[in-house]
Amino acid sequence: MKKLIWLSILLTIALMYSCAPTMKLAKNANPKTINVCINYSPDIDELSIEKYNLVLKEFMTKYNSKSHSFKLESCANEDSSSLKINFTKNYLVSPGTQALGILVTVAGALTFASTLSSSSKGRSSFIMWFYYIPYNSTMATLKLSDDIDGVKKPIIRGFSSIPFFGNINEQRIRQAKSFREFLRTIFYELESSRK
Repeated sequence: MKKLIWLSILLTIALMYSCAPTMKLAKNANPKTINVCINYSPDIDELSIEKYNLVLKEFMTKYNSKSHSFKLESCANEDSSSLKINFTKNYLVSPGTQALGILVTVAGALTFASTLSSSSKGRSSFIMWFYYIPYNSTMATLKLSDDIDGVKKPIIRGFSSIPFFGNINEQRIRQAKSFREFLRTIFYELESSRK
């Protein structure tokens, strides 16, 4: 029975991953450079914007220093050979929410312990444990320019990080690291689509 449950969980994860839209270059597209254009929602704070811009600049420098099928440039032209990244939401967990997460998780662990103790004495056959782990999250809409777009529609993606025991600035740093991985995934997909 346990094997069946684990198998169904793995199949569900595989199905969800395989159904996720990927970035693709058009079959006839062969750009030498891709202009990376970023737009931010007015809701996103200036310090987060600074971190994301710095990560993008460092990522492009590192990416261009290695052998790839195309180079990356800062946005010079949004209409051709470009990737538009529109940040729509950026949620950073407040210290109050972090404290709430700790309280709920501790309460869940205590409930689990007391329920487990009761069930060992034959009084309860139902065991539960609950937790709450808040996380930072950022959502973005990705769109390639029409001349190189192999998907022909915007793709909505996000990235997140767990903020436990960090002030807002540390959370921005964690989100910036997640953004670096986000960029790495996007450009890996674009390069893979050329093969």
